[in-house]
Amino acid sequence: MERQIPQPGQFYRDMDDRLHQIVAVAIHTETEERMVVYQALYGAFSIYVCPLSLFWEKIEGEHTGSEERKESVISDPEAQGNAWMMEFLDARTDRERLSVLDAMKDCCNERIVQTLAISQDISLSDGDLEQQFQELRKCIAVRMKYEGGRLRR
Repeated sequence: MERQIPQPGQFYRDMDDRLHQIVAVAIHTETEERMVVYQALYGAFSIYVCPLSLFWEKIEGEHTGSEERKESVISDPEAQGNAWMMEFLDARTDRERLSVLDAMKDCCNERIVQTLAISQDISLSDGDLEQQFQELRKCIAVRMKYEGGRLRR
């Protein structure tokens, strides 16, 4: 089965369910072999390069038939959640963060909520997704209320 060439910005999960993002597809200068440049979105966020054919093996594993292949391109709802997450991380104020958080509520999953909490140095208690989402929202709202207007010297 012929696979499409990965596109920069696409997200993939490997066989161990770890998330990666495509940086580029490059061409080896000596062999002209296509190489995938991708970044791990876990651990040290290392950047890797490997031949395109080996990239698919890392993503799909060693399957014998195409019916066994797991589709590894992240589905549109998850890609949309990741796009919202990037907008949240780029927000400059807590007011903007709350606005983005409210807009992305339907796309959130536990990984996204945890990532957003970590980015804001917020530790969430155990609970279901809705409880964690509301706790994150409340922490940002409280910080906005008590720290947003404070004068700094």
